[in-house]
Amino acid sequence: MKNYCVRIACEVLGVWREKDKPFQLTDKQAENLAPPFGNVVFPVTEQEESPDGGFDGPKCRDRRAAQ
Repeated sequence: MKNYCVRIACEVLGVWREKDKPFQLTDKQAENLAPPFGNVVFPVTEQEESPDGGFDGPKCRDRRAAQ
């Protein structure tokens, strides 16, 4: 089972789902709802924010502060 979210509040598999609240679906359940076949649900990805703002070492050190 994977975590998914809906793009807008709607009913998915007989249950009302709110936008940006993750819920679990099996691959079979999400087959026609998720991309590339559907556009109702999308998989939730766990992204950690990096302390350097996404820059690697040299670019992080060379960043200028906003003036």
